[in-house]
Amino acid sequence: MVSTLCEVAGQHCSQIRTFPILTAPFAFTPNLENSSRSPSWIGSSPTSYQRRAAKADVEDDRRRFPTGVTTLCAMNEGQPIGTTASAFVAVSLEPALVSVCIKRGSWTSRQLRTLERLGISFLGHGHAATARQVAQATGDRFLELHYEEAPSGAVFLANATAWLECSIENEIPAGDHDMVLFRLQAAATDGVMPLIFHSSDFHTIAPLAVKP
Repeated sequence: MVSTLCEVAGQHCSQIRTFPILTAPFAFTPNLENSSRSPSWIGSSPTSYQRRAAKADVEDDRRRFPTGVTTLCAMNEGQPIGTTASAFVAVSLEPALVSVCIKRGSWTSRQLRTLERLGISFLGHGHAATARQVAQATGDRFLELHYEEAPSGAVFLANATAWLECSIENEIPAGDHDMVLFRLQAAATDGVMPLIFHSSDFHTIAPLAVKP
């Protein structure tokens, strides 16, 4: 897989513009009319909506937003290190930039930011156990995982839906997280369906049925 990464530094790369996970015709449409737990502010004023600012409410609402799941991995003193992140955003095409929000304070996140190159893997639908393993606080996060190391030291998990080789462009403090801006150096994609995180659990997606 690493040998197929498309270099983007200084040249056009069409793969950067065609991530299946970002452009496929899928939709997430909540059915509020038939929901047994419709938000209390539906049909009320913006003022009554704004009162729901408690931490528990924000956390609960955030879980309702489906996201993809990524891993950020690299070699550190001969050993792979990495973490998971679901707050991934494609920021810019020219230059090619993406961002990931990383919780501040962990040893892994601090070490990753000292390295020249990192590998971002978009996890596939079969990676639920992998996502939990790479996110665990203790133990060997890479035990029995299949991965490849690029010459730059970036690490990519096998059977992902896309792989990005990146360098850190900037870091912006944001509450208890840091928004890390990455410049893409190389990328590759595959036809694997993505892993989706929603309501504190893992899912995958399927095309909407097209009505005749």
